Order: sequence, then structure tokens, then C-alpha cells
Amino acid sequence: MTTTRPARSPRLAARRGALAVVLAGTLAVGLAACVSIPTEGPISRGSPAPTEPVIPIPLPLGPQDGASQEDIVAGFLSAAQAGVWEDYETAQEYLARGAQWDPWAQTIVASRDPEVTRVQDGEVRVTVVSAATVDAFGVYEEAVADAAPVEMAFGLVREGGEWRIASLPDGIVVRTSSFTSAYSPVPVYFAAPDGRTGVAEVRWLPTRDLLRRTVRSLLAGPSPWLRDAVVTAIPPLERNPVEDVVGPDASGVVTVRLAPEVHRTELAGNARELLQAQLEATLKTSTLRGIVVTAVHVTSSGDVPWEVDQARFVPLARDVFADAGPFVIHEDRVVEVRAQGVLQPVSGLPSLEDLEAPHHPATGLRGGPWVVLDGPGRLVLLPTDGEPPRTLHTGADLVAPSVDSSGWAWTGERTANPGALVAVSADGEVVELVAPWLEGRELRSVRVARDGTRVAVASVGPDGAVGIEVRAVIRTDGHPQLLGQEGLTVGSVFADVTDLSWLDGTRLAVLGTRVDSEQPGVHEVPLGGATALVQFVPEDARGIAAGRGEGSVFVVDGEGVLRVLRGSSWVVVAEGVADPAFPG
Repeated sequence: MTTTRPARSPRLAARRGALAVVLAGTLAVGLAACVSIPTEGPISRGSPAPTEPVIPIPLPLGPQDGASQEDIVAGFLSAAQAGVWEDYETAQEYLARGAQWDPWAQTIVASRDPEVTRVQDGEVRVTVVSAATVDAFGVYEEAVADAAPVEMAFGLVREGGEWRIASLPDGIVVRTSSFTSAYSPVPVYFAAPDGRTGVAEVRWLPTRDLLRRTVRSLLAGPSPWLRDAVVTAIPPLERNPVEDVVGPDASGVVTVRLAPEVHRTELAGNARELLQAQLEATLKTSTLRGIVVTAVHVTSSGDVPWEVDQARFVPLARDVFADAGPFVIHEDRVVEVRAQGVLQPVSGLPSLEDLEAPHHPATGLRGGPWVVLDGPGRLVLLPTDGEPPRTLHTGADLVAPSVDSSGWAWTGERTANPGALVAVSADGEVVELVAPWLEGRELRSVRVARDGTRVAVASVGPDGAVGIEVRAVIRTDGHPQLLGQEGLTVGSVFADVTDLSWLDGTRLAVLGTRVDSEQPGVHEVPLGGATALVQFVPEDARGIAAGRGEGSVFVVDGEGVLRVLRGSSWVVVAEGVADPAFPG
């Protein structure tokens, strides 16, 4: 919401003046023409709430008499950085009357202090090296590694002899170190179309009043890029649907009080049960800054209980994962790698000896179908009823398939991609999914999330630029129909990418090389967070598979040696194998 600078309250001004005496020594702003925002030595005033962890709260300094234009802008940026703790009251003191500014529009996470430079009287430029941006939904997008700095223009006027900001961009700038203490990554849960599988979207929310912000973020609905692939209980309302969030009490129970409008809204089907499931999946998690929630009680319209039919209530399954695998090709068979490196042929699958060059087996999370690539461009079904393999789809140069939770095998043309992926059913039905951002690029890897609602795609452009996109999968009765028009770009720090896999519902494991390193490695790439190296890999690592988290990450090299990550070391588990894959 855009705010307008109000007339200054004498009492507020007096309070800020008193704070200025305390803070002047630590927050003094330099008078040079080009200055940086001070970030060291924050002042604290206790805990924001007795039910949440104790977090130091910085007290920003208001504008000083006689401050230069650069000082005013630098002071504003510093106050805005701390403003999440006090609803941006101090930051607004730097604004001219009538100036409009929406601090919630976006957050630029800066890797170093912004530079503030006066261009001319009434015009100040701020230069920011961005590490990431967070949009109004709280969705985090990592900045491209070699992106140009962001430049922001501020217009100033004199009011009562003092410089004030009359025009400015919406949003705030926060240093990385401050961001990770003032904001928390929270997975909010929507549902796959089956109404039983949870789909988490990570939101970075201010740590102050985290429970209330989390509930409001959930009820605001999914982000545009994900909206058409998931379902949520309550449709968007004009008024905030949350009146209050109370607790947790001594037993860990949180009470969510919904606005009367929600109680009066016509809700379809099992919306109340789904809302209860979404709230429990979101709040009963270990990621809420140590806040322990054991149960969620929902009321509405003056503490009227929110009636839930327990017979229809189904908890959302969080983080669907593979309970078998990895599977590899070994001596013309698809085999499972079990404990101590035992290679167990998959029961019922035919031999691959009659295929020309079988590679990259894949299967679905719920037991099939099984497919394999033969040569560069033939997708082959492996029946489990004793029948011989049969061709499902033929292309020129297909990437390794990924079989989704509805039994569709996904692939696409590796070289000179026409701007499309294909999904193929076990009976040979082919659906072309338009992906215009892939046109002319080299496709490296395609992996559908195990909940079936998203697909991660890695590609490289003609100029060598790496792109990792996550797109929503829009279905009708399980049949994939479309990819989302918007996508979530992740892993923007890679110079090259070989392969990727899903670690869990909100993280990818990517085999590739960063722009700041020549050594390939396995990297954790969150769907909303900064890319982190997990471990370097041998130079000839060719493929990656992940079942559930870092403890199930496997890589294979060109000699057929399969390794699993144990702690910080790669341990050999099998030799003479190829193309590891978990279901999905």
C-alpha cells in the first residue's frame, strides 16, 4: 500500500530528538559528496513479542537539522532498512509532505553499502549492487551474478529550510547481513489439485510478528507464477481476511481469528477443511524462528468457531519424496542401488539387450510407468507385464526423461530447442507444452516436482548464458495442458549447468559451475533463497540424482563410478553403472 508523508507530530519529533542524542555517536552520517549507509553497531530495545525469540531491534535516527541532500537520502535508506520494526515511522520523517512511497513493494537485498551521490541540487542518485530482490508477495529472486548495479533516483525539495525527499522509488534497500536477521524464509502451503498433497512456496517475511504475517501471506494466495497450478481454500478478498493471530499459548496452540467477511463468504466444497490443513501445514513447521506450534484453532466473526468436518479433513502431505532408488543401468538391466552397493534388478522389467543404446531410465513416484531413452531420440516404454519394450515418442536429440506423479514422461529436444517440452503418456499420447523462453537454447535438464505442480528446466543460450526456470504445470484431470506464462528464475550464479534434481519440495540440487569458480560442484538452489555450494565433484561428473535432502545426493562420472555424498565426502557405492535417477 502506498503511503503519503503526513504532517510531523510534535510529540513524535520530540521523541526522535531524544533518540538522536542517544544514537548520534553510532549513526552519524558523513558529509562527503559520495557516502555509504552505516550498518555497524545497531542499538537494541528488547524483544518484539514475548512469544517469539528475542531479536535485537535497531532504532533508526531521524533527519538532523542542517543535513545535506546526500545525508538526507543516506539517513532515509538507513531508517528504511530498520523500518520493518516500527512500521517505517522514522523513514517517513525524511519525506516531503505529499510524497508517496510504498515500502512493501519490493526489497532489494544489497551485497554492500549503497553509494549515495548528489547529481545536482534536488537530485540524488543511489547505486546498489543487488544480491537479490524480494517482491510484494515475499518471493525471493537471486540476482544475476554479473548484473549491472541498480540505480535509483531521488528528488528533493526544501521544507522550512531543510531538505526532504519529494520523489523516490517504492521499496527499501537492506544489506544482506541485516536481511537475514530481520526476515525469515517461511514455506506457506497450498494444495495440489488432488487436495491432499501440499505445495510449499517460500516467502521471506519480516521476523517481527512472524506468525501473523505468515497467516496473512498464506491467505493472500499463491504468487502469480504458481497460481494456476495449485488450489487454496479462500479466494482473494478486498479486506485483509485475518483479524488477529494469538499465541502460541503454553501448550503451543495458535488461534487464528478470521474477519467476518470470511465467515460470510460462500465457500465451495471442503474449503474449511482445506484451510485448516493449509494452516496446520504452514504453522506446524520447524522454520518459524523457533516458534513451536502444536495445534491451530480457527475462529471467525466474533470468536464463532470455524466448523470443520473431521470426516472430510485430510492433512496435507508435506515434502513428498521417493522411498526407493536410485535406479541405474547396469549390464543391460535397470537395477536399484541398495544398501552396501547391492545392485538389484527391478522386478518385471524386460532386458535392454535388444535396444541399440539404452540410457537414462525413469519412473513415476507411484510405481510407473518405466521409460528409457534409446539412442539420441527414442523414448521407449518398458512394460512390466513381460511384453517387449515399445516406442512412445521419437525426437532428434531428447534429454533425460522425468516421469510425473500422473504417469506422464517429460522430455524435450536438447539442441536448437523449438520452444517446447513434450509429455508422453504410457499409451503414447503426446502433449506439446509451449515454452517460448527455450526457443533456440540448448536444453540440459527437465525435472518435474514430485507433487506434479511444477517443472524445473535448465538450459543454455547461444551466448552461453545459463537459465534455470521453474514453471507451473497446469493440468486437467491429471493431464498436463500448459506451462505457466510466468516463471520463477533460480540459480542465477551459474556459468554452466550439467544436470539438476529436486532435493525436496522447495530446493533443487544442481550439478554445475558457478561464475566465480572453475570447479564443478553440487549446489543447493532454493526456490526462494541464495545458491549455496554443497560439495565439489570430480571434473568428469555427468549426472546427479537426489531422493530426499542432502543425504540422498548421488553423482556418476564418465567411468561409471557412482558416489553418494556422506557429510563432506563422496563415497563410492557402485561401479560400471550409468544415469542414476530417483522416481519423479
